Amino acid sequence: MAVTIEQAFGRAELIRCMRDPRRALARYNAAVAKGPSGTAATWSPALGAAFGGGPNE
Repeated sequence: MAVTIEQAFGRAELIRCMRDPRRALARYNAAVAKGPSGTAATWSPALGAAFGGGPNE
């Protein structure tokens, strides 16, 4: 998950996700959508909302 976020958005965004883990699920989903494969599993938006992370926070 960390590698996917870092490859899509850079190390600075990965560090922001590590400092505020609520961001990680939404950023991971966005990274998968941005990537070429499109076959990776994603987290449910409801789960992200339960943790307090927004869709692209």
